[in-house]
Amino acid sequence: MIALCRRRYGVSNFDKPSGYRGLDFQSVWICMSEDLYGRVQTGQTGLSAKEWESLTNLHIALTRAKDETVITVS
Repeated sequence: MIALCRRRYGVSNFDKPSGYRGLDFQSVWICMSEDLYGRVQTGQTGLSAKEWESLTNLHIALTRAKDETVITVS
């Protein structure tokens, strides 16, 4: 995740939300794999604890931007 805040930017590991939890940014750019994007789009049931945590991290990242959220799928 790349977050922009007043002409500065920071890069944070998506799997470590403690680096960005509780902070607000002008823009957030999220780079995710096609696999994760596909799973988010189709939805899943019966997730393991690790899979659920990954989706919770995504929710935290998606709610940090004030003005712009960009998702890049690679």
